[in-house]
Amino acid sequence: MKTITIATATPAQLASFATINLGLEVNYRMGSPAIIAKMRAAGFADDTIDVDDEIPVAATPVGLQTEHRETVTVIIAQQDEPGGSDPVFLGVNGVAMVVHRGVASPISRPYFEALKNAVKTVYNINPDGSLGDAREVPQYPFSVIAA
Repeated sequence: MKTITIATATPAQLASFATINLGLEVNYRMGSPAIIAKMRAAGFADDTIDVDDEIPVAATPVGLQTEHRETVTVIIAQQDEPGGSDPVFLGVNGVAMVVHRGVASPISRPYFEALKNAVKTVYNINPDGSLGDAREVPQYPFSVIAA
């Protein structure tokens, strides 16, 4: 813990202090002046607050997710349905990437497998209007350009 003046505190630090120590419902998006005003209205008269020491964030090496992995170049086709021209969001083990449609994009093998396994169930409609047989079709039709 370290002590800093209210004038030098960030809105996030002020909001954290006001919420934890004073029990106020504030949000850092309110801005410093509004948070300080609420703190003063609650009876807080000091000019300093205690804040947690900053914990350094470890830098993530560039290209960590694709390092030493083979890539596959794909083109994801645009579709005639809502969102059919939007980029495709792929996630593997909590790490996400966005692939634009209609553009040759190199993706690593785990993302290719996720794309390949993304299927949806489509039902045939019988002549009487009831649901017929179900079949699985690709959620995002794609072509492999290079493997």
